[in-house]
Order: sequence, then C-alpha cells, then structure tokens
Amino acid sequence: MLRPLAVLLFSATMPAHAQGDLIETARNAYAAAWALAPLSIGTTAFVTRPPQLIGDIVERQDARFAPGEEILIYAEPWGYDYIQTIDGYEFGFDLDMEVLDRTGAVVFAQDGFQSIRLSSRHEVREFVMLVALDFDGFDPGPYTVRLQANDIASDQSSTFSMAFVLTP
Repeated sequence: MLRPLAVLLFSATMPAHAQGDLIETARNAYAAAWALAPLSIGTTAFVTRPPQLIGDIVERQDARFAPGEEILIYAEPWGYDYIQTIDGYEFGFDLDMEVLDRTGAVVFAQDGFQSIRLSSRHEVREFVMLVALDFDGFDPGPYTVRLQANDIASDQSSTFSMAFVLTP
C-alpha cells in the first residue's frame, strides 16, 4: 500500500533535494509519533541465536527447553526515551524478571537482573533486546517468565510474558 505512494512522491522528475526534504519530513513525523507513544514491547520470540539486527529472527520450533539449556528471548521495544549527552543520546533498559509456575505463583524474582545501555549520535528507533536466561536447577514443568523493561530515560515501563516448558 505504501509502495504506490512512494512512487508517486518520488517521481523521476522530482529533484534530489526535494526527495531529501520529503524523507526528512517523514522522519520528523515518525519522531513526533514516537515521542507520543507509550513504551511498548512489540515482537517477542524465543530464538535459536542472537540477532544481528532488528527483524533478524530465527524462531525456535517450540518453547521446550532441556535442563541447563540457554533460553534466548528476542524483544523489540518502541516508544522509549533518550538521555541527551555531549556526544548524542543514551538509551536503554533495566530489566526485572519474575518466573511463575503452573499455578501462577512467583517462584523466582529479581529486580534489575539485566541492564542494557547504549549510546548513539542519533535517536535510534530500531533496536532489539536479547535476553539470555538459564533455569538450571528448576524442576521440570511449565513456567511463565514475566519481564518488565524499565526505560532508563523516563519513568515508563512495559511488561511482557512468555510461556515455556522445562523438560526432564
């Protein structure tokens, strides 16, 4: 649907500087929408390997993990804020974790179990979190991991949950 619009906007007769102005206008509109959006976690998945960039997802066939097997969770946050620095911007998250058993009881909790901090000269809006977990020592059975991403640049947080099974 957007492709015909792009073709219309970027006709062969349009001067390069005008095309650049259109792109800059679109970027500014995206930045304004981002600033108004609450912190949210979009795509999440159990993955087989760390991603190289956003969207680089090799999803697991299932959510069943052997004892001691590393659990990798891919998550795409959006709507986060930035801290202005001398060299550009800093952004990131402090992650809290809860593990719930089949009854919904919290069997493990740790605030600030992972901290992610990044710096850039630009307000980066394409970012992926990779969370690596190991539940060695837990009894076999179904669990849910609940992760809360706390924005380091604002008072916003967003929580997401993923169910999995630890096999015998």
